[in-house]
Amino acid sequence: HLLSSTLGEEVDPRANADLLWQAYGDLAKQVANREQLLIGNYEPWVALAESLEATAPVEARALNAWLALNAREELAQKAHERFGLALDRAYGSFDLLAALYLASSHYDGGEGLPVSVRFRLLDQALTKGDAIVAKAMMNSLPRPKGVKGLVDWQLRRARIQVLAGTAEYGAKLLEQLTKAGYTFDPVQLDAYMQVFYDLQAAGENALAYRVAELILPQVAQTPTYTLLLWWMADIKAAEGDFVTAARDYLRIVDAPESEGDRDALLRAAQALAQADMKGDATRLYEMVLASEDNPVRRAMIQRQMQRLRTTEAMVITPES
Repeated sequence: HLLSSTLGEEVDPRANADLLWQAYGDLAKQVANREQLLIGNYEPWVALAESLEATAPVEARALNAWLALNAREELAQKAHERFGLALDRAYGSFDLLAALYLASSHYDGGEGLPVSVRFRLLDQALTKGDAIVAKAMMNSLPRPKGVKGLVDWQLRRARIQVLAGTAEYGAKLLEQLTKAGYTFDPVQLDAYMQVFYDLQAAGENALAYRVAELILPQVAQTPTYTLLLWWMADIKAAEGDFVTAARDYLRIVDAPESEGDRDALLRAAQALAQADMKGDATRLYEMVLASEDNPVRRAMIQRQMQRLRTTEAMVITPES
């Protein structure tokens, strides 16, 4: 932890953060004196901070920290934004940003924080998986205006709900967006997929399957389409829902970029065999066999077909 390593493990977190604010302020005044800048006339401070970002980033951060605490509202808000961005670039540390703004006597948290800082803390808390901070920041922010802002808002809310343990509600928020017919931009699509991954990590496979099914039309021309279908089919096979698994494997076969994926076709045949749909399974096995040149795989497929004829149950495994 940067604060602990800089100021000592025994320092109280609030004092710890205040000491760092003070250190930034002391450095800012030294830089301002060197450059003969006047306190109260802060436009030159802003210009100097911008000019130092590449060559003296610590001094630039110090100037922005001073401006954030001391300049008039408009300049202070912009300084907070630049300061937060600079910290993110330098350290990528949620803990540091949270300590400076949530464990400091300068701020009481929530609505007392600058809006730009709340958004940054929200996004970093989501990245870290800290549902408590994310939810607190979300509740303190004003509801955005405009369609894009509202969609971004809903995507954040969905992820917070999953991380907080209310996965059903999180999935419902995504369902509302997709059923409203909204087309996600690439950044929003990434946010949607992150909720899908969070659902998986939480063991909420049924909800993850539903969320994946809803987004398929929007990723139909991308590699994500087949990746989702493979997961969907495999999870249904693992759950013993072999008919649905076979359907999803066949959707992979039909995907434009899959070029009639033989592995998926074989897995569909195996799923149908497990579902005791012998006629359909046999037809798919024959299709796989007709396009298979590898003698080892041909022998394996022929053995599976023979077992099917003798009504011996096949077991689907990822290695099959």
